[in-house]
Amino acid sequence: RIRRIESAFVQRTALPDRVSASPVSSSFGLQPLMTSAPEPRTEPEPLLKGEDRTKIHLARDGQRCRKTYLVPRRVAWRTILLRSRGAREFDNLRAAHDARLPCITPIAWEETRRWGFVRSSTITWKFVRGRGLRETLREGTLSPRERVLVCRGLGDLLRRFHEAGHLWLTAVPRNVILPPEPDTAPLIACDLPYAVRFRRSIVGRWVSLTDLFSLSFSPSRQREFSPRERRSVLLSYCQGDRHECRRLWRSLSSRTPMHQRIAQGSSRAWYGVIAPALGRMMAAFSRTPRSMPDPRPSPKKTP
Repeated sequence: RIRRIESAFVQRTALPDRVSASPVSSSFGLQPLMTSAPEPRTEPEPLLKGEDRTKIHLARDGQRCRKTYLVPRRVAWRTILLRSRGAREFDNLRAAHDARLPCITPIAWEETRRWGFVRSSTITWKFVRGRGLRETLREGTLSPRERVLVCRGLGDLLRRFHEAGHLWLTAVPRNVILPPEPDTAPLIACDLPYAVRFRRSIVGRWVSLTDLFSLSFSPSRQREFSPRERRSVLLSYCQGDRHECRRLWRSLSSRTPMHQRIAQGSSRAWYGVIAPALGRMMAAFSRTPRSMPDPRPSPKKTP
């Protein structure tokens, strides 16, 4: 019992890298206990952005960022046969980077599954200096001239994505990085988890209205931007064509938020899930195995 008391006393009062003994051990002739220095604690990575299901951390080397998507248990059943969000975003960012589009540079991705359900997924990209466009607009530190320049940059950024055949589907200021010098450097896209890729340009097609509404005519954009600034977005997207800008303005003015949600959901389901699955099935059925015998009768041999 005395030894147990002594051990507890020494563990509480001992200093690192020193031999500690108490008066109790000296009086009873017990040997002092050796205590080692505690292991150094690793400092957590600084948190750049934290939400309920999304966490963005800066790596300790300061050269990489890591975004983690968390999937709650109540909605994990939706991911049983689907790819994780981190894997989809990595492929979309890599395709956009290969197409020379202004976006962050992806490095790697990983996911964690349990019983086939996605519990979390992580994507890593190179660190880019800048600030979030939504936070900058809310702070109100930009002058009216700078706000117009930012709106023109948004229209030009979306135009480049559509010309390359990329449907963004989440074209909002929250997914755009404002560089330190916005006058000379273009805006940078940083979030493409639901993007859809086409083989040709989608400028002028009906699917492009989904991104244009999100960027210039949604209720949030109408609160953040003035009519003049929203017109600057469309005029930059149309590359100065005022006739085309007026046509898009009329088309987007007649679209409702309910119509927008239906268009986004149908585009994600059809172009992102159903159409690729049908393409893979048709390619598998059209491929004839080599081991299958030829159904045509063999020609008779002539003597």
